Amino acid sequence: MVSRRAQQARWAPEASGLRGDLQHVGLASVLSFLEAEKKTGDLNLERDGERASLRLFQGSCATSGPLTCGRAAIDRVFEILGWRAGSFEFLGAADHRGHRSRRAAPTSVTYLLIEHARREDEASEALL
Repeated sequence: MVSRRAQQARWAPEASGLRGDLQHVGLASVLSFLEAEKKTGDLNLERDGERASLRLFQGSCATSGPLTCGRAAIDRVFEILGWRAGSFEFLGAADHRGHRSRRAAPTSVTYLLIEHARREDEASEALL
């Protein structure tokens, strides 16, 4: 028999996750939602065997990983924002300590989305 306390801990809002398919829900929409709700936790992504993770702290992007050798974390985030297929899972953190990046201040998701759109526009214009 499972104790009532164990059941409550398992179904605590911080422990529940959000998951889905990037073909049905775009990554920009997922990140916008998490930013609006000021969520803290890890957004894990997978595409064709490749894995990535974005750590969020109160709705802002704190870190990304795993990083490609020699590349800046911000470039990895922009690469991930280009994913149109794959799966995602957000695991919220009840304990906010340890989720804040010690390297740099968290980056606004809105900034990342706008900058990604700008970069995509420039890349498409270069092809014309």
